[in-house]
Amino acid sequence: MLILARVVDLGSIFGYGDISKEEEQYGKQVGIHAPKRKGKTLTMIMCLRYFIEEFDFIEGIISNLKLTLPKEYDTNIIPLRNIKDIGKEEYRNYILALDEIGHIMDSRMSSSFRNIFVSNLLADTGKFKQLLLYTSQDAGQVDKRVRQNVDRILRPDINFKTGKMEVKIIENYNSYFNIEAYNLWKKYDVSIYFPFRQFYSWYDTNAKIDEYVITYTPEDHLEMFLGWYQEEGFNNQDLNITNGTVNLWKEEKGVIITKSQTSALMEYMRRKTDLPMRGRKKE
Repeated sequence: MLILARVVDLGSIFGYGDISKEEEQYGKQVGIHAPKRKGKTLTMIMCLRYFIEEFDFIEGIISNLKLTLPKEYDTNIIPLRNIKDIGKEEYRNYILALDEIGHIMDSRMSSSFRNIFVSNLLADTGKFKQLLLYTSQDAGQVDKRVRQNVDRILRPDINFKTGKMEVKIIENYNSYFNIEAYNLWKKYDVSIYFPFRQFYSWYDTNAKIDEYVITYTPEDHLEMFLGWYQEEGFNNQDLNITNGTVNLWKEEKGVIITKSQTSALMEYMRRKTDLPMRGRKKE
């Protein structure tokens, strides 16, 4: 069992009442914020262990961390980069653990494909038993839609003298930003103490967090587009490829890709093919 120096019922801190009640198990989002080297990732690992031990509906973890859980935790671990290949029915009872969420979904990238994609996953936390845990040095970098739905914010501080992580709990982002702006952290009590060294072996701390684990790969659709283009008999004199051309292909062939994916496909064709296009920036 997880050893905590304070707070026995960690579930209540994360916004759970009676965890035996099914309605209490849905749509939980926990943000973890602190400056670098303060124990954000270790705190997220502590939360992972708690959820795995306490919640029997957990089927696995999807994460951009290179996790190395002990053998006694027989939990399916899926790299975040593979999430596009996972059907919703497969990940509905998973923990989504995102380290440095700004590398995946920055608040300034509202129209990007990876932002749209992750936002869809976040919406599922309200429908399924999926749990979201994320870390970020800068709370303001987290997308507003995520911030508005968070259940708890954890503020860890590592204490090497005592060997304990000291975690303060904040109810919402309005309070968090107010505390941060006026440096009122000392007025808040530590809610959780836990020995952090027990989690050193749970993940590879030297593994680089990939900034592009969720990216649209235009080459996935290029062959289909080229097949249609040749079928229609287009040539350099007939048609310059534009967004309209791609949209016509999507309509005729029933291909479902978003506007941002269309833009990515167009840019890929400009740089990687000799197709007739406006505004070519050939490498």
